[in-house]
Amino acid sequence: MDKEKTDALKKLQEKPSMNWRQVLLILAVAWLVFSFFLRGTGANIMPISYTRFKQEIRRGNVTKVTLEDHRVNGTYREPVEGETVQGLFGESTPEFKKFKTVVPTNEDSDLMPLLEEQEVTIHAEQDERSWFWTVLVSFLP
Repeated sequence: MDKEKTDALKKLQEKPSMNWRQVLLILAVAWLVFSFFLRGTGANIMPISYTRFKQEIRRGNVTKVTLEDHRVNGTYREPVEGETVQGLFGESTPEFKKFKTVVPTNEDSDLMPLLEEQEVTIHAEQDERSWFWTVLVSFLP
């Protein structure tokens, strides 16, 4: 009986343990899987027209906006339903809490007063291009 226990113990001790390469491979695969599925959460931004943007402000459904050049990114107070899409498990209607739009190139003098009137938090960011990009573009025809 003791011989059997000793043999079983030796077999357990001989079992190869995971080395660091296997651990790194498992972590890399897990990272790829999670980044693939979580990438969609960043893309959960609804592109809307400028007209729709102003309508949502007037309704009081915009809480904050970030203005950068002519781009606007914002957050709705209440989620807005998007277009119904056909998915793997049938139709679904996504809800969006964030949106993006582009301000027309001609100035809209009503936008800032409208945002302030509706108590929308306004963040402004400067479009920062690298000096390399600026020099490169200046040489193009």
